[in-house]
Amino acid sequence: MTQIIQGQAFEGKRTKELLHRIPDHAILLVWHEDLDSVTTDAILEKKVKAVVNRRPSMTGTYEHDNITRLIQAGVIVCDVSDWNDWAGVLAGATVLIKENKLFIQDRGECLELARLNQYTPEKVDLLNEQARVHFPTMFKSFIENTFYHAKSDLSDFLEPIKLPSSFHEIKNKQVLIVARNGKYKHDVKAMKRWIILTNPVIVAVDGAADGLLELGLVPHFIIGDMDSVSNTALQCGAKMVCHSYMNGESPGRTRLKNLGLESQSVDLIGTSEDVAIRAIHAAGADHLFLIGCRFGVKEFMEKQRQGMGSTILSRMESGDRMTDLKGIHLLFEGTSFVSQVKRMRRELKAEAKELQKIIGQGYRLFVRKGEIRHD
Repeated sequence: MTQIIQGQAFEGKRTKELLHRIPDHAILLVWHEDLDSVTTDAILEKKVKAVVNRRPSMTGTYEHDNITRLIQAGVIVCDVSDWNDWAGVLAGATVLIKENKLFIQDRGECLELARLNQYTPEKVDLLNEQARVHFPTMFKSFIENTFYHAKSDLSDFLEPIKLPSSFHEIKNKQVLIVARNGKYKHDVKAMKRWIILTNPVIVAVDGAADGLLELGLVPHFIIGDMDSVSNTALQCGAKMVCHSYMNGESPGRTRLKNLGLESQSVDLIGTSEDVAIRAIHAAGADHLFLIGCRFGVKEFMEKQRQGMGSTILSRMESGDRMTDLKGIHLLFEGTSFVSQVKRMRRELKAEAKELQKIIGQGYRLFVRKGEIRHD
């Protein structure tokens, strides 16, 4: 690494919480194996200068482009290969990345904190090739685990659901469930006109509430374990439904109580997205529209999940009363007025460049023939 990077460093073992509280243009020190798409989006939004990871940022377990996206945006991504003993905390301290080493300025001295391995496009390509080679084995294991847990979870799906009383207002209404996943904001933007015109009940799963508020939409409900949603979003006026685990624990309820906010709970097996789909379907919603909800193998591998039994069951249960809008923005990217103008500008630039080339060739031809005089 010949480039020198300097800035304020912030560290945290819970990356999504860390990204909520850092300023723009920071340097991150994280413990995050296989950086996922949601984290990558947040890093880019925060204009992070560099990511220093105490875990492998890319393991080669599954194929993804998250590191590539960061590199292309100019973000330095490094894994720590050797960490020196240092008792301090990087809470805004000035650090320096130079020649694959991390330094901290401490009392006028520049101390070496760690040796780093930087990611390059070539290294990412090798890891993706490794992931492609091992995909059949990984996929087989994932599917077998999914079917195993789907069978064991089925008995719970056959039991009546005790719904929060606030969900009774959902009956016979269209409901939009929004989860925080890669490019979910693009899909919300693409559907914003429809949202305004039809006014569906908007249910945010955890941190998706923050994304909705950024786009000028206020959720009617927030459901989940409340670990990735900001205090600002929690106080937006939405009704709170905490996902309680089957053992009765509910970290979200504790957090809301400490904030002085009222909440209700729902006790169901599965991810918070599964719980939202299942509970809203049981509440008698006319139709469920999903944005950002996970379903593919890669999406679950990003969350360190080795299967998705409850997801299969909840989606099969909802059936034709559910429409997944993930990726809907791809249908509109090339058709909007702005996109058409951008495309026309690119075409005009290309034509102008070609015209300049032709004129230049003609001019040189005339000069060689002596047809042009400068007297």
